[in-house]
Amino acid sequence: AIMSVGIVVASVLGRRTPGWIYLVYASALMVAWEPLYAVDVAFQLSATATAGVIVVAPALTEATLARLGWSPGGYRGTFVELAATATAATLAVLPVQVAAFERVSLIAIPANVVVAPLYEGSVLVAAVATLVGTIEPLALLLRPVLAIVPAAFIGVVRLFAEVPAAEFPVTAPLLVGAAWYVGLGAVIWWFDRRAGPPQVLEAGGRSGLGWSVGLATVAVGLWLLVLQSPDDRARLTVLDVGQGLAVLVEDGGQVVLIDAGPPD
Repeated sequence: AIMSVGIVVASVLGRRTPGWIYLVYASALMVAWEPLYAVDVAFQLSATATAGVIVVAPALTEATLARLGWSPGGYRGTFVELAATATAATLAVLPVQVAAFERVSLIAIPANVVVAPLYEGSVLVAAVATLVGTIEPLALLLRPVLAIVPAAFIGVVRLFAEVPAAEFPVTAPLLVGAAWYVGLGAVIWWFDRRAGPPQVLEAGGRSGLGWSVGLATVAVGLWLLVLQSPDDRARLTVLDVGQGLAVLVEDGGQVVLIDAGPPD
């Protein structure tokens, strides 16, 4: 939302800045406001997936259309764009996915291609529900029809989730993830060079992508160093478990959970 507001304001003011710059601004603002976002898996997945859609997907779409000799638009162009977007997001989140969950999905790309229209439909349904949800008679009238789209979205996701052997365990050091992003950036740079100068910038303008990515990497790295407490220090974590209160004490290799809830 922060990124989108920046893009809208820029378009109103006539600015032609690439969208990824607003993603960097939004991420920097969010991490500055709440430093723990730097180690939050949801934030990492959202930021990397959005970066894939903004940076990787356009280059992948253009390269695929040029390779196939198809023009943008139409059914074929739309399908290529959907597939490129799903592929770009999957490639961008892969290091985070491996680091956080230690597994990789084999059907993430086709699953995202299939559910993309249902996802957009669910967002539209949510917008309509926001507008008419407080008007009870109208909401009761529209609910049976509107509920079909999000129900179909959840159903399709559930079907893909139940596919046997659709994922396999993977473990890799963080250095491999960093090398993955370097390689992905090199591929996009090669695609951009073949496609010619970017059209979204003013003539002779430089995007500064390398500097921005470098600064973002340094900033995140510094926050990770700050937030990691040394192993020789005791840590006390208070857990909000609803009716009770649980306290997790960690000291070296010893871990004690105090007051984990009622006896049952």
